Amino acid sequence: MKQKTAQIEKLSRSIPAFRNRKLISLASTPALLLFTVKDLLYWWYLQMPYYYLISLNRLLLVADDKLSLSALLKTFFLPWKRDYSALGHIMGIIIRIIYLPIGTMIFLSILTVYLLFITAWLALPPITIFFIATTPFLKIFKFEQ
Repeated sequence: MKQKTAQIEKLSRSIPAFRNRKLISLASTPALLLFTVKDLLYWWYLQMPYYYLISLNRLLLVADDKLSLSALLKTFFLPWKRDYSALGHIMGIIIRIIYLPIGTMIFLSILTVYLLFITAWLALPPITIFFIATTPFLKIFKFEQ
């Protein structure tokens, strides 16, 4: 009995799916299948989107740092290259007016692509289930070549 308990403890530490004590005590195939599906859905729809949103925050901070958008907005009216003449002020504003829309478009495209990735991640299981469910009907309606 002690050896079996030690094996169960080792299994529960090594495989996260077996951490549920009810599952170990039941040891039935339907309970294992239900727990596995529940664990997969928890990971797919809660843990990974949370990780992706944290990664998105970090990605946007790095993109803002590399594109210098916030720094250029803060120093919009300062002269270009520390030239305090009228030409330096005018050039600073002109260059920032040209660069800020380009940098903003790059920043927004990074944000859009990453949000599309997260949306695709969330939509992948329902779309897969839909295609699996409709596959038998392809031969019935002669859609298959």
